[in-house]
Amino acid sequence: MKKIILTAFVLFCLVPVSTLAAFDFVVDKVVTISNPNAVEGQTVKLYTVVVNNEFTTLSGKVNFYNGGQLIGTAEIKKLGLEDAEQVFISYILPAGSLSITTQLAAVSVVAKNGETRSITEAEVKNTNPPAVFEIDADNDKDGIGNKTDPDDDNDGINDVKEGEMGTDPLKADSDGDGLSDQEEIDKKTDPKKADSDGDGINDKN
Repeated sequence: MKKIILTAFVLFCLVPVSTLAAFDFVVDKVVTISNPNAVEGQTVKLYTVVVNNEFTTLSGKVNFYNGGQLIGTAEIKKLGLEDAEQVFISYILPAGSLSITTQLAAVSVVAKNGETRSITEAEVKNTNPPAVFEIDADNDKDGIGNKTDPDDDNDGINDVKEGEMGTDPLKADSDGDGLSDQEEIDKKTDPKKADSDGDGINDKN
């Protein structure tokens, strides 16, 4: 399956209440991902780049969010004027559509006149759209996403064949009797019935 990765240019604007002057911290891309082909359960790095265009130094945190939920924080320490720094977090991917945003927090700056000041969260704005990543589920945790894995439950039976048989392609043991669907076929028992012959004894026994 091809992963859909939408990236956008993002602008962190620091807007002091008293002057309404905009201080721009340019982030080259909202978020990039270390492995665009990663699937559910795999660990990736999520990256962004911060550029200090305004102050002698900038320190603070870059918070990463998925759907508004904090998933990790990277630190910036004394980023110099007109310098850039790539920061990242490690993240174990869930399945589904991710909506990743970043936000500067706990910002402390040294101005060109030598004054040190803190930038409040109210002064930090990020109006950029999120980066969206579509992450394929990996039911059997074999590193192959369900949409490209021919055997999603890794029971040895192709998903197409399971559909024809009426067994569950996401469960190696469709009837829960302790035997995999393939083992049931080998034993000539019914993978859809825990007690194939109705004698009161589980097929595994």
